[in-house]
Amino acid sequence: MRTAVVGLVEARGFDLASYTLIAAGGGGPTHCAGYTENVKLAGVMMLPYSGAFSAFGSSSADYAHHYTRALNLIIPRVPMPRSRWRRPGTWQLCSRR
Repeated sequence: MRTAVVGLVEARGFDLASYTLIAAGGGGPTHCAGYTENVKLAGVMMLPYSGAFSAFGSSSADYAHHYTRALNLIIPRVPMPRSRWRRPGTWQLCSRR
């Protein structure tokens, strides 16, 4: 994760030495200790009671339900006769009559 974040920021042309990382959330300060090792940052800010603020933010946020279903199909390739094509060389089918 550390390599991905540092690489992304440096690829965009930003200098990490001029930024301060804010560690928030339930496990943010713990993870931040591992991510920032040997990374040249201006500083790391850890907020007191960050777990409580994270829980409050997630409990007071708007919510929405999304229902999806995946359908995995294997569609065999079936050759189609040229008589069902509109013009030779196109992939558009004629309407059935």
